[in-house]
Amino acid sequence: MKRVLIIGGYGNFGSYIARELATHPNIALLIGGRSKSKGDAFAASLDAVNLAGGCALDIDGDIEKRLREIRPDIVIHTSGPFQSQNHRVARAAIAAGAHYLDLADARHFVATIGELDEDAKAAGVAVIAGASSVPCLTAALVDRYKPRFARLERAVYGIAAAQATNRGLGTAAAILSYVGKSFAILSNGSTDMLNALVRNSGLDRVLDATISIDSRRIFKPSPEAYTLIEAKLGVSPAEVLFVSSNPFDACGAKAFGLNVAWIERVTTDAMALAFVKNDLVPPLTMFKAIRMQMDELGLEPDFRIKALADLPGLLQSLN
Repeated sequence: MKRVLIIGGYGNFGSYIARELATHPNIALLIGGRSKSKGDAFAASLDAVNLAGGCALDIDGDIEKRLREIRPDIVIHTSGPFQSQNHRVARAAIAAGAHYLDLADARHFVATIGELDEDAKAAGVAVIAGASSVPCLTAALVDRYKPRFARLERAVYGIAAAQATNRGLGTAAAILSYVGKSFAILSNGSTDMLNALVRNSGLDRVLDATISIDSRRIFKPSPEAYTLIEAKLGVSPAEVLFVSSNPFDACGAKAFGLNVAWIERVTTDAMALAFVKNDLVPPLTMFKAIRMQMDELGLEPDFRIKALADLPGLLQSLN
């Protein structure tokens, strides 16, 4: 019986792997994440052949100590984004005597995993990075067509979120990292609230800055609020693409002189149809009508997108 620990096991990609492994007669699943209760709840939903359970761990904490306590035979690391991670989880797995596999799609992360080869061999374990769609499919295509070239010096590939894929912030942030742009948050929220938000979402690994307006006691859409972008990042308004789903924020940023992409979560046609279909307008529909429609202030966003995951494609089109 092999004890398989899935780090990020109740997340989007980890859950797919867990469901597949749950039916294997020789595997006991450990669903790892920051919340043991979430891990336990997800494990209970698997109807696994063998006993499965959750375990609390934090890859930014003392992960080597935690892996020694858990004693897995195999560690599957799915907790991205990997763009700003190092190999500390893989090193911890080696130290704990566990085989290691990850779903990294970050070029530098995958390309430098060979640095652990000597330690892995000494420990008698396998270390595999990049078992994700982009590295795997790209490598397969290169292997397939390489014999047709006298010399293959460089391969250029792209990544885009599929329509059925969970369009979470972490996924979008990982894709944005390939575009080569700074990625920051400007919010009316307090510093403590923002720090907790970005930490729990995993965005702390990819954000260049988290800018809270609260300490200055000025709030968007005040023009002074948007001056903090240049003060913090050192970029002029003309170099900024400001993204928001809040109409008041999009208008304020546009009035200040920023380039603006508005996330239009509900189109005017969809909104009109919702009113036609209901004699009595429900609270959620009213909320969407008030908060999710562009304000008529004589200001229009430069771009309209449907979701944050559409942003990488927009940025690539602008380059």
